[in-house]
Amino acid sequence: MLALIVGHRYESILMAICILQSQHIHSSAETVLSTLCDHVRLNRFFNASFSIISAEEGVVRRQVTMLGYQFIEHVKQTDLYTLEYYIAGPSPVKNHSAMIKVNPLKAGCQLTYLIHCDAKWWQPTWLLRLLITHDLKKALIKLKAYCDAS
Repeated sequence: MLALIVGHRYESILMAICILQSQHIHSSAETVLSTLCDHVRLNRFFNASFSIISAEEGVVRRQVTMLGYQFIEHVKQTDLYTLEYYIAGPSPVKNHSAMIKVNPLKAGCQLTYLIHCDAKWWQPTWLLRLLITHDLKKALIKLKAYCDAS
């Protein structure tokens, strides 16, 4: 029994993914956060389509379609410069949550994007980490270009 528990814990550690990306943007923190709160137009930056399905007491629920998957994200602005979201229900990964922090600077802002998730048993963790990191880097470059041009 102990080997099974230890094996399960070992498997969970191997499947855990944590991705941290940062981007300096010359626009104000308010502009960047406002852009990120335009949920239905996030496809300008992310390789997915988004639609609002309903909101509940400060929590926006959006349906996301990406790479043939459809899932629901719950998004909440937790303070003046922070958005947090998680995937609720069936999704392409397990336990997905993220925090986006936009810190004001004298010249623009610093955006920090943190993603936590677990690979499903059949997904190579290294490949999933690589794909998410690649997509996130591309999205942040597009976000920067858009906000800096505004």
